[in-house]
Amino acid sequence: MSGKQIKEGKVSLRNTLLNLFIGGASGVVAQSCVQPVEFVKMRIQIASEQGVANRSTFKIAKAAYKEGGLKLFYKGYDSAMIRQCIFCTLRMGLFYSLNDIVREKRKGKYLNPFQKFGISASCGAIAAFMATPCDVSMTRMQADGTLPPEHRRGYKNFLHAMSRIMREEGVGTLWRGATMTMSRAISINAAMLTSYEQVKELFAPLLGDSSLNYGVSSMVAGFAAAACSAPFDNAKVKLMKMKPGTNLYKGVIDCLIKSAKKEGMRGLWSGFWPFYFYCAPHITITLFITEFLRKSLVKNQLFNR
Repeated sequence: MSGKQIKEGKVSLRNTLLNLFIGGASGVVAQSCVQPVEFVKMRIQIASEQGVANRSTFKIAKAAYKEGGLKLFYKGYDSAMIRQCIFCTLRMGLFYSLNDIVREKRKGKYLNPFQKFGISASCGAIAAFMATPCDVSMTRMQADGTLPPEHRRGYKNFLHAMSRIMREEGVGTLWRGATMTMSRAISINAAMLTSYEQVKELFAPLLGDSSLNYGVSSMVAGFAAAACSAPFDNAKVKLMKMKPGTNLYKGVIDCLIKSAKKEGMRGLWSGFWPFYFYCAPHITITLFITEFLRKSLVKNQLFNR
């Protein structure tokens, strides 16, 4: 096994900066590929909250296309890109940098599952808190078309949304639902990176440090992350799209409880398959590009191992 053990980077400032860059770059590419799927997923979650009986993915997507064409599926795209530049840069970059530090202290030995869980969960929480304003902006822009005309906000872009939110509702509103985004990020990051690294190490004796190993491991990670984080993602959408003064939900737990009472336990996973087909490809692309860039930088002697 030692001959096929997957190597990690050495601890250095350059490697840390490269880890951050790789994390952001992989997130931006992945988000660009799956943005339309995320839009449909969000519309299904809102339809569930509104009690719409027929919430099929095809029907929701068709209605959105009639409403605004293909362009509508990329509404909030600028917010999504800025979010990835913050969120994925931190959650991936910090994880692999801390992973390198711990492995160096353990003289090259793999981290145990508890260490992976702790590091990935912490990195997810930090990244989510920093990126929450982008989440608020993106969610509101994508949800606008589901509101009655008199209640629509009509944000033009990310900067317009941010400026109006701060002016009309206060700076604190930019972090509305921060607890939820952090809970979602902890569940998705811990499930994704812990399962990915565990499966990758499990198959290392058989597949080595190969693209096939990355592909298999990332697909397992995608399903694990989607299953664990779907209820938190559902609640995040509901909290962030609330109009000022409505206070329909008091917080994370209240939102989950009320949603379960109104929609049933299955309602917490409403829009799961669109979420899965957003989450799994996003994770697969993110992890695959991360590994590809790390190996490419090593090959060109920019990243030290």
